[in-house]
Amino acid sequence: MKSDSLMTLCFSWFSKKEHLAVLFVAFFVFVSSMGVINASFLTRQKYASLQKLQQKEDELDSEYGRLLLEHSAWANYIRVEKLAGDELHMSVPLTEEMVIVQNN
Repeated sequence: MKSDSLMTLCFSWFSKKEHLAVLFVAFFVFVSSMGVINASFLTRQKYASLQKLQQKEDELDSEYGRLLLEHSAWANYIRVEKLAGDELHMSVPLTEEMVIVQNN
């Protein structure tokens, strides 16, 4: 008997347009709040990922700078000439040893 009166009460409450409108508004407020919570969560995740990627970018930039310095040290003209002379026994030819080939 109590359940019948409760059903009647609920039905009579929902039968009024104002109450039904309040229920719809409450439902949409709930759904939009869940959307805000989800968006905030995803934003925090993406921001954490962004920070990790920026840290990796800084590390790679630093390594690139070191590699550029190392490259310039290894490609130094004086060093290359010294290695050519010491290890390959190469030397700059004298002008008498040079032969000029002309294209006809």
